[in-house]
Amino acid sequence: MDIRRILFLYEDPDFFLGDNCIILYKLGKCTAFFPEGTAVDLNVVSERYSEKYRALCVNNAHFSNLSFLPLADIDYQKYEMVVYMSPDERALLTAMEGVKAGPVVLSLSKAVFSRKKNVLPAVFPLHEELYSYSQGLEGQPYELYLSDEERVWGDEWLEERGVRKGGRVFVLVDNASNRKKLLRLDVYYQVLRLLLDMDDVKILVFDEVNSGKEQFYRKWLGEQDGNKLIFSNGLRLREDLCLIGSRYVKLVFGPCTGLLHCASAIYNHLKRKGMSEENLLALVVYTGDWDASLWWSASPLVDCLVLLQNGGRRVMATLEQMSDAEKANLSNRMECSQYTGDMLTSFLEEKISYI
Repeated sequence: MDIRRILFLYEDPDFFLGDNCIILYKLGKCTAFFPEGTAVDLNVVSERYSEKYRALCVNNAHFSNLSFLPLADIDYQKYEMVVYMSPDERALLTAMEGVKAGPVVLSLSKAVFSRKKNVLPAVFPLHEELYSYSQGLEGQPYELYLSDEERVWGDEWLEERGVRKGGRVFVLVDNASNRKKLLRLDVYYQVLRLLLDMDDVKILVFDEVNSGKEQFYRKWLGEQDGNKLIFSNGLRLREDLCLIGSRYVKLVFGPCTGLLHCASAIYNHLKRKGMSEENLLALVVYTGDWDASLWWSASPLVDCLVLLQNGGRRVMATLEQMSDAEKANLSNRMECSQYTGDMLTSFLEEKISYI
């Protein structure tokens, strides 16, 4: 069969930023499985999170088109093949009722959803060859594609808010999808205090939903320290990503959450494109009592911190320092609430001394 146009049909009722950062990168790379010249469209079912999906797909040349049509509104007869990814494939059967001479429909749900949620039994046959190809992408550093113009925009935005030529910006990510992923407030304050006391540094805090973080921090820290912070109040996700990619950013620190995955992806791409040594930065993520290796093994630029119970002592290690057996043993992992300020500030001081 002559295949000229393929539809990747992606349906997920939830949106987790880190998951989708990784998934969309892999789906883009999967287009190389097909013969050169094959047009691959991506349709995400539902417009609910369209702004976030668009933010993750900007400059991704692997897809010919990005759309957000419901299943019933898609012109399936434009395609010779549909590759469907959904935790519940039954809805597509209903949507395609009455479609004459429709495309071949194959499933890739197993590759996309198997590690994050229960998938109902597949309705459509698995695309075996594409599945094998996708498994070969496991462990490869994932990327987000920021343009030079977007990075310049990030530089200028920060300069307008007081960052001087030669100054440094440290990004602190202070929220997550689950409270258990965060440090205790006293520990977070000790980290913040360390960074505030450094010379010629501005701290960037994201407040994408305008929740009032700026007022909180200024009241908490006082006006003098509050003036060392910059808040991205109400910016779109893509704009926040441009700020992370700014040449002024020398540290991104935070929990195992979506923005840290995006930061990793941005700098994986910049490194592959030949990022100069002077633009190196520290990417530091702290994790809790879960499998950190599952989420961070494809992030070579990230220092992934793991807290271990060892003979009645708390020991902090990086994922890179651990053996395969230690990575697989989750029984001695400790929660994020058990980190101490001293262990984190000691680690950060050493990292920052190199940038």
